[in-house]
Amino acid sequence: MNKHSTPSLLWPVLATLVLAAGCQKPAPTVVEKNDPLVRVSLVTAQLSNFSETGLYYGKLAGTANATLISVLGGRVDSVLASEGSLVTAGQSLGKINAEKAQATLNMVALAEKIAKENLERQRQFFKDGNASQISVDQAELAWLTAHNTSIDAQKALEGALAITPIGGTVTHRYVELYQELPPGSPTFAVASIDTMKVTIGIPEPEMAGVAEGNAAEVTVDSSPGTIWKGRVSRLGREVSADTLTFAAEVTFDNPDHKLLPGTSATVNLHRRDLANRILVPSEAVLTQGQESFVMVEVDGVAHRVPVTLGPTSKTRTVIAQGLKVGDHVIVAGNNLTSDGARVVTGENK
Repeated sequence: MNKHSTPSLLWPVLATLVLAAGCQKPAPTVVEKNDPLVRVSLVTAQLSNFSETGLYYGKLAGTANATLISVLGGRVDSVLASEGSLVTAGQSLGKINAEKAQATLNMVALAEKIAKENLERQRQFFKDGNASQISVDQAELAWLTAHNTSIDAQKALEGALAITPIGGTVTHRYVELYQELPPGSPTFAVASIDTMKVTIGIPEPEMAGVAEGNAAEVTVDSSPGTIWKGRVSRLGREVSADTLTFAAEVTFDNPDHKLLPGTSATVNLHRRDLANRILVPSEAVLTQGQESFVMVEVDGVAHRVPVTLGPTSKTRTVIAQGLKVGDHVIVAGNNLTSDGARVVTGENK
């Protein structure tokens, strides 16, 4: 046997290995699929002007308000006005034990008259040398006391007759006929509502640009779609320790008296105008955690770009940092893309 020949016992093993190898299927070839294109729409970042506004909330009130008080109290003898009544300054809205109040005023008025006459006599006596300075001073003190009492009695009568010091609309009636009132009870509330006001609180970081005269738009839920145009008429100069805001008062005309005090109102306040700022549609801005970003298209590829936001409105947002003029910002489809994804605009594929 040749030493290089294959032993006969190995032939069956070799034959089995060859047959097994011939029966194995080749490994499949892996074909990489292209990433799918995301169809998007773009806007080009440009410089523009932006009007910065803020939304604030408050309650409406008349520009002049008066709450009538029954100083002496007593029985309500008559009620001459109700909520919604139009009244004029000096008008009586009811009577609360008015006869007693009138009698009291007559009495103290007479006492004041007597004290005044006595003071004049004492002054003449002093001039003639028949009275001392102390007598004059005592007479003057008595007259001043009577005069103050007369003033109080006059106020008491005005309260008993529920006389309003302002014209306007009765916004609340606190009394009922024949009701017994304790001294110092409120009777009617009157507001001048030809012009209305709403007081709002503006946080300190939002005070930049706010000044008296700034324009504002006022809306109420009860009149959807109606806007009352007003202006800032008063602006606080000190932050509130309770709310950490500055008080601002917005006034506006209410000629048809459609709005009433106490109504909740929303104020859209014009704060300032910003010139030459990069603006994008607000829907172009995405957030993840604490980060804000936009998707920018470059040569058909989307790139995630972190941005610092400035003021925003319902439709537009100022980009303070992160974008430059000419960047192609993805708007529609931005939430379907990721950093490095291929995108297409219009009908292109």
